[in-house]
Amino acid sequence: MGVIAVSLWGIPHFFAKDPLLKELKPSRIYVYDFNNGEVSNSRYFEEEGLSGAVGFNWHNNSKHIYLTYFNIVNDKADNGIVVLGDTDKKLTKVSNHRTGKAEFIDEACWTAISKDQTRLYVCSYITNEVTTFELNPDGTVAKKVGVERRKDYQPNEDSKDLFISPDNKYIYMLGSFFSYSVNTLEITENGVAYKQQYTLKETKDEVGNPGVYDLVGLDGFDLKK
Repeated sequence: MGVIAVSLWGIPHFFAKDPLLKELKPSRIYVYDFNNGEVSNSRYFEEEGLSGAVGFNWHNNSKHIYLTYFNIVNDKADNGIVVLGDTDKKLTKVSNHRTGKAEFIDEACWTAISKDQTRLYVCSYITNEVTTFELNPDGTVAKKVGVERRKDYQPNEDSKDLFISPDNKYIYMLGSFFSYSVNTLEITENGVAYKQQYTLKETKDEVGNPGVYDLVGLDGFDLKK
C-alpha cells in the first residue's frame, strides 16, 4: 500500500501588498492511502490565511510533507514553508518557517529536496531567492542555513522551478517570465552560491518582454557513459 497526495490552491488574493483574509480561501492538502488503484482514508489540512500552495515534497519516511504557500496574509509571513505530519489518520502542522531575506512576503513557490533528505531548497518567485533549510533525520526542519539571490539579469517575479544535479553539487533555477534562463547555483556548506546564468537561445530575442513565453517546469537527467 502506498500514499498519494494532492494540493489545491484555494482562492488567492493576488497583487495586493496586504492580502485580506476575507478575500482568501485557504489551500487544502489532501492525503489518501493508495492500494491496487483505489484510494481510501482521506484526510486534509488547511489553515486560514494560507493560500496558493505550490511547492510540495515528501520526506522519504512518508510522514512529513513540505509545502510552500505563495499567497498568505501578512501576519502569517513566517508560513512561507509549512511542515505537515501525517499520522495515517489526520494531517497536523509540525512547524512553519519564513523564507527569503526580506520582511515582506517573498512568495515561496517551487521546492527541491536533496537525495539524502538532509536539505530542502525553496525558490521565491518575487525575490528570485533560494532559501536552504537543513533537515533532521526524522524529517523535521533543523534550521535555515542561508538565502541566496540570483544575480545578472533577475527582475522580480521571474523565478520558478528548481532541479538538483545528480552529483548534489549544483542547483539549477528557472527564470520563467522575463529572463528565459537557467541559473546555476553551487551547493555549499552555507546553502547555495550563485555561479552563472544561461539564456535559452530559443527565447533570447524576447528577454525582458514578459508574457511572450512562460517557462513552467525544469527537470534533468543523470546521463552515464
